[in-house]
Amino acid sequence: MIVIVDKALESGSGDIMNNQIISPREAAELLDCDYWTLIETCKQRPEVVHFNFTFVGNRLKIPKEAFLKWLRGEIPNTNV
Repeated sequence: MIVIVDKALESGSGDIMNNQIISPREAAELLDCDYWTLIETCKQRPEVVHFNFTFVGNRLKIPKEAFLKWLRGEIPNTNV
């Protein structure tokens, strides 16, 4: 997974590096899962999601820096 993250960061093709929040679609792409499944899992089973997130209304917000550090294994689960 680290290789995928590094390639995504180097490409500069999305909003990953331009915002402090990573979108559910971007996170799902890096996790190789469906974005709707990611959103529903965060809503219904937050205890199984091992990275920091929050909902603002019905919108899933994932802090970019924390997510990427978690994806690289640099920080532990922050939602438990």
